[in-house]
Amino acid sequence: MASADAPPRVSAAAISSRVAGYSTRISRACISDKVIGMDRPPLTDYNTVMILKTLLVATQNRHKAEEIAALLDDLPVRVITLADIDPDLDLPETGDTFAENARQKALAAARLTGLPTLADDSGLAIDALDGAPGVHSKRFAPTDAERIAKVLDLLRDVPDARRTARFHCAVALATPAGLVTEIEETVEGRIIRTPRGRQGFGYDPIFQPDGFDVTLAEMELAAKNVISHRGKAFRRAAEFLHGWFVEE
Repeated sequence: MASADAPPRVSAAAISSRVAGYSTRISRACISDKVIGMDRPPLTDYNTVMILKTLLVATQNRHKAEEIAALLDDLPVRVITLADIDPDLDLPETGDTFAENARQKALAAARLTGLPTLADDSGLAIDALDGAPGVHSKRFAPTDAERIAKVLDLLRDVPDARRTARFHCAVALATPAGLVTEIEETVEGRIIRTPRGRQGFGYDPIFQPDGFDVTLAEMELAAKNVISHRGKAFRRAAEFLHGWFVEE
C-alpha cells in the first residue's frame, strides 16, 4: 500500500497528453542563456535548436535551481529546468532511498523530453528521529516554516549531544537511452534549537554543519556550496559532464 504522504503517480496517459506541446517549449528554453527565469525569444527552427548543447535539471524548485545553476556555471552548456518546459509537471518520487528517487526523476524526464537530464533527491536525516524526515523531507509538512517547527518540536527534549544529523544528496544523470551515472554525498552537522539565517531554504536555518558556528542559512551561497551535500554532489557531476560537453 502506498504511503499516505507519497505523491500521486503520473500516469502514462497523462504524460503522453503533454508531450505534443513540449517541443516548442524545449526549443524556447534551449536558446536562452543559463539565467533561470529570463524571457525566452520565440523560435521557428526546432531542429536547429536541438543540436545545441543543453542539459535539463529535473526540478521545479527555484531556490534549488539557482544553487544548481551556480554549481554548473563552468559547463559549456545551456542549463534549463522543468519549469522552463512545464511548470505543472510533477515527476514520480516513490523510492525508499534518495538514490532511487533521483534515478526515477532523471529517467522519466530524459525519456519525456529527449534531453540529457540531471536529477537529484536530497533531504535531512536526524539520528534521534531514526533518520526522519529522510526521503519525506519535502513532504514532512506543507511549508518550510512548518517543517522546521515540526522538527524542533520533535527534538524539544533531545539534548544537544544527541541532535546529530546529516543532509544527503543523490544525483543521477540519464539520457533517453538509460541511466548514465549516479553520485551521493552528505554533510554532517547538528540541529540547533532556534532557526538562524535567511540565505538558504528548507531546513537550512536549523542545520549547523560540523566545524562551523553558523547555519547553512547564514552562509553566502558560494561558501555554502563548498561544503554542502548538494555542492559536493554537483561538483562531481559537473566534472563528469565536462567529458560529455566539450566546447568546439
